[in-house]
Amino acid sequence: MTASTTLSTCDLGEGRILGSLHSHGSAIVNITKQVASRAGTALFITHVTFGALTATSQDSDAGSAQASGVHSALV
Repeated sequence: MTASTTLSTCDLGEGRILGSLHSHGSAIVNITKQVASRAGTALFITHVTFGALTATSQDSDAGSAQASGVHSALV
């Protein structure tokens, strides 16, 4: 999903909220975005770590193990 699609969806959803509750709706949307981005970052770091640990257990040096972890997370 692209950023423009996400932004349009959020704007459409916020547009349907009553004026008196608009600040609460905006806060909920912002918190949801923050939590989702932090979860994505944590998931990426977990994949990099497990990829590096797998490569380390196969007797790779530290540099190539880290590169293998990043490669496995991006693929």
